[in-house]
Formats: sequence, structure tokens, C-alpha cells
Amino acid sequence: MLAHLTQYFAQHGQLILPNIGVLQLEKEEANWEASILLAPKEKIVFEAGSFKPSKSFYQFLSEALSISTDLAMVQYQAFLDQTFSEEKATLKIGNFGTLSKQINTYSWSATFDSNLYYQNIVIAPQELLTALDENPKDKWYWWALVLALVAVASILFKYLSFE
Repeated sequence: MLAHLTQYFAQHGQLILPNIGVLQLEKEEANWEASILLAPKEKIVFEAGSFKPSKSFYQFLSEALSISTDLAMVQYQAFLDQTFSEEKATLKIGNFGTLSKQINTYSWSATFDSNLYYQNIVIAPQELLTALDENPKDKWYWWALVLALVAVASILFKYLSFE
């Protein structure tokens, strides 16, 4: 069951735990600041509360377990009840982090750090100006002139050879 929950979270960026809370992957886009391209940031946030999973989640779970949707609902709730039945319990969700329970209080400690995957890019202003000022050494107009002369010569050759 846990492997399927981890797979669902990885694919959809959200995992709803009924009557416990929801895990969500939050993304912040890359930004340009002065001469630094700031890397995008991703973090996993836990919000405690009473949420209900969607039908698509239960359909995913029922297909993964090869059971009916109703039975998937029952087994999922039973799995959570069994996991968090004691005063202190933990649920490790893949390499993303661990959900802990201590006396009816749930907390999330993430092991996922997007800084390991994305880094800021620093571009010196001088490099930027040099890259923009360089003249390309492409002589495309010479090639166009040669191609035009070859085309005119071939037309003249065909016209003059059939007279």
C-alpha cells in the first residue's frame, strides 16, 4: 500500500490522508534578479485537517491493487488506522519525508531538498555584454549570391541548349 501511495504522490504532487491532512508539493518558478538566475524551488508542505481523497485517487489505488474502488477505500482507511493507531507513530513516504504522530498531533519532516537538484546561475555583466556584442562570422549573403548565380547559369544553360 505504501509503495502505491508514494507513487501517487510522485505522479500527482498531492496525497490526501483522510481526517489527518494533505501533503502537497509546492513549486516556485525561477526568477531573474540582477545578474543571477535564481533556481526554482520545490518543497513538500503538510496541512493538517479533515480532507477527503478524490475519486480519481481511489480509482488509481483500486487499479494498482487490482480491487474494486469500494474495497480500495476500506483498505486505505484501514491502513491509515493501523499505522496511526498508537500515540506515537510514523509513516515514511518514500524518500520524500516522514509523517509523525504524537498524541493526536501530526507533523511532517521532509527529506526532499530541491537545492540538491537546482542551483543558481551567476552571469557576470561583462560576459553578457560580450555575448551580445559579438558579430557572427556567418557569411550567409555570399552563399545566397553564389546560389543565385548557379541558378541563373543553369536557367541560361537550359534555355540556350534547346534553341
